Amino acid sequence: MIAQLITVTIIFVHTNAEGRHVDLHNHRLRKVPTNITSTIASLDLSDNLLKTIPNDSFINLSALTSLDLSGNRLEKLEPSAFRGLSRLSTLRLSENNLLLTYEAYPVGVFRPLQKLEALALEKNLRNPYSEIGRYPEQIFNGLSSLKELRIDGLRNVSFGSGFLHLSSLKSLHVIDNTMQVTLNTHTFAVFANMSIETLRIVCLGMEPGTLKHFPFLTTLNMRTDGLGRTLSALVDLRWRNLTSLSIVGTNKNRGGRLNPENLILTANMTAHLDTMCYEAFVAYNYHNYQWACIVLRNVLENENNYTLCLHDRDFPVGVSIQQNIVDAVNNSRKVILVISRAFLTSDWCEFEIQMAGMRMVRDGRENAIIVIMMEEIPVAEMPRSLLNLWKHITFLLWDNEQVDEPVFWDRLLEVMARP
Repeated sequence: MIAQLITVTIIFVHTNAEGRHVDLHNHRLRKVPTNITSTIASLDLSDNLLKTIPNDSFINLSALTSLDLSGNRLEKLEPSAFRGLSRLSTLRLSENNLLLTYEAYPVGVFRPLQKLEALALEKNLRNPYSEIGRYPEQIFNGLSSLKELRIDGLRNVSFGSGFLHLSSLKSLHVIDNTMQVTLNTHTFAVFANMSIETLRIVCLGMEPGTLKHFPFLTTLNMRTDGLGRTLSALVDLRWRNLTSLSIVGTNKNRGGRLNPENLILTANMTAHLDTMCYEAFVAYNYHNYQWACIVLRNVLENENNYTLCLHDRDFPVGVSIQQNIVDAVNNSRKVILVISRAFLTSDWCEFEIQMAGMRMVRDGRENAIIVIMMEEIPVAEMPRSLLNLWKHITFLLWDNEQVDEPVFWDRLLEVMARP
């Protein structure tokens, strides 16, 4: 007889002092071990070589409360993969190859996890250009105890009605490290009646109206390539009491290179956003109507999603001009003064300069005022109110020959992005 060589793999399980945690991190495992004691509470199987989780893989681990399967090569979960884990509260499946399909996530795969409170599914989309129709959202049926969800972001897709099963959700993380996703007013509509308090987002940008579906939000953390879009979207938070707000942005210039900009909005800035309605109030004389309401508005509103207050369009009827100007200055993050000789001859334009100056002094924010000179005006012809601003704020000169037009718009957008 020819003796057969049998290879036996022995796994040594290491536990902590209390015997409650098993750490099998980075052990090059290809299968879930079967010799783990049934009394453990925490199991770390991260950064191994697992490709699938078969049915009943954890059937004997009824005391388990935390399971980490992140950083493997998982492509599929079998329907009863988590059967027996009735006490599990934390499950991490991030950084795998689990596409957002029902083949990877069978309906009912999470049903045994009646006490699950935290679920991490993000960083599973390896191809940034993949077009997936919709999340396999019915997998959330039964997760009524879930409080925190971390998930990948999809391009041009909103969250469907299956997310309504997450009735206890308090914290939502939408991660798109490829920076391909621009969020819009429809993206989070399904969460409008939920009590979500914490929102963390990584995305390309965010359009105005995106955040209006989160009336109970207290913490907002963002990383984005589109600071302009993001700041415009923050107008939706003007009536909320955020306790924590931070934004980290990287803006792409016209040359395609990344200019890192860190923007941390302080508590004072947050309070200012409880009151603001517009990104900028544009003060102009009717002689400059075409430039202010067509040229400037097209670049800032249409191309960069900044919300402007233009008196010909936005001043409410029945309110005095003086009160409208005061409200516009106070309810805008910035004031843009479009200065020409015609502007300087108008009493109301002079009043707008004075209000903008008072706003700058009151808030201590020199970046709150932007002066655009439509023509070169000698200092001797400038009113005292404008001269008082001269040494403190940004002045930009519009070139009627349009020789340096790209430079002008780059400079204006740079100043608009500042807090």
